[in-house]
Amino acid sequence: MKTLIILRHAKAEPHADDGTDIHRPLSERGHRDSLLVGKTLRKLELIPDLILASPSTRTRQTVEGVVEKLKRDVPVSFEEAIYEASASTLSHLVARQQSPDTILLVGHNPGLEELVARSVRPEAPPSFHLPTAGVVRLDFSITRWDQLPSAHGELAWFSSPDYLRPLD
Repeated sequence: MKTLIILRHAKAEPHADDGTDIHRPLSERGHRDSLLVGKTLRKLELIPDLILASPSTRTRQTVEGVVEKLKRDVPVSFEEAIYEASASTLSHLVARQQSPDTILLVGHNPGLEELVARSVRPEAPPSFHLPTAGVVRLDFSITRWDQLPSAHGELAWFSSPDYLRPLD
């Protein structure tokens, strides 16, 4: 079995100093939420073997907060292809991975929302809303990641900081 944890970057500032979208930093709430997600993943023992993330400032900062609270060294690969990626691009990027059983994919909507929807119901994907710092666990009955593009996943867990804060 393979597990794909999908995490949308935490809440970002509306603008970057240079006016570009890719350089928007996390807001104060975003920093707190990234730490909360990392702490929750650690408590649930959802420790990834590999993190694939967009190179945007907000995803980099989200990953930093999550890894800080995981309290484990997890290899991180920042992939240009994740920024503004479609669900198909994301699926094929994950499918290129060789050995890890659990991958944490950190990126952006609408690609992440579409990936979740297509993975759960490929024949008629429902609409799915993934808020900032929303996290999803998808389990796949596959033995290799290259089987992912044609696999059907099971939505095993979903949450967001709005639900996690009261439990913290």
